[in-house]
Amino acid sequence: MPLDVQTRLLRVLADGQFYRVGGYAPVKVDVRIIAATHQNPEQRVQEEIS
Repeated sequence: MPLDVQTRLLRVLADGQFYRVGGYAPVKVDVRIIAATHQNPEQRVQEEIS
């Protein structure tokens, strides 16, 4: 996932709101993300850093 998308997603998850494209008022949301992987995330991060 590109870094700019990660920052936008984190902001929505942390603040519970976002702005629509061209919008002026924030839209409040209450969401949760459920994710799964068969890969070791810590190992994958280290591989990307190296």
